[in-house]
Amino acid sequence: MHIKSWEPADIVIEYIARLPFQLYEKNAETIFPVEPVLGWTQRLHSYRWPSLSEGWETNHQKYAALSLQLKDLHVPDIQQSQNAKKLQDIFFQICFWTQVNIPENNPGNLAREVQEVVSRLQVNELPVGYRINAAWSKLYALMLPDNFVMYDSRISAALLSILDPFMNVVSRHSTWEKYNFLGSIPGRGGTRPRKYSWKWKNGYGNWKTQISANKLLLDIQSKLNSEENNEPLMGNKRNWTLREIEAVLFMQGY
Repeated sequence: MHIKSWEPADIVIEYIARLPFQLYEKNAETIFPVEPVLGWTQRLHSYRWPSLSEGWETNHQKYAALSLQLKDLHVPDIQQSQNAKKLQDIFFQICFWTQVNIPENNPGNLAREVQEVVSRLQVNELPVGYRINAAWSKLYALMLPDNFVMYDSRISAALLSILDPFMNVVSRHSTWEKYNFLGSIPGRGGTRPRKYSWKWKNGYGNWKTQISANKLLLDIQSKLNSEENNEPLMGNKRNWTLREIEAVLFMQGY
């Protein structure tokens, strides 16, 4: 793979754009897609969850509806009893759809924690002492769709395995500093865990890891949507959302 720069976002973009994608779906005992696909756009069209019959459009509609419901709750009023119960129901739907365990069943506790975390995130304050895992990450991503990412085991496996061969050089560049806490998230199924040469941090439950992932995917989004990346393999529609980038990485991280 040709490396045009040692910036992590550029490496991820080039890898996804240039290397063919195909996987073995062991539950269905089939190769998917039938023929390897190439480039960001084709990879997005090859997204499937939770079954091979449900593609990106189905999931996009689901996430968009959940995000809209969360937006209607209004964070300053989220601890009101009725809103807290609505938040609990939406969180349950998110966890059910993404097949993760809901980490908080008490609507009052849930609403209080969410309000405190979101309030801190909105002023760029690290929410130290609050919970973060795949479930919470998805909830906050749908509450803050333009600047918060879903960082789970699949996306972690994708990013780390792409960057791993280049880390001896990448880690010495100043651009790595803002992603310095990027780390691994344990997962189930697929080809995770993977073998790495670089000694990656354990990112589970670590807000610094989540924030590093936010920064990296936001930089990937900015570069994908820039004029310089306007060739077809890059996905030259130039309106990539964080959810779409996550979907591509999600499949890469299987």
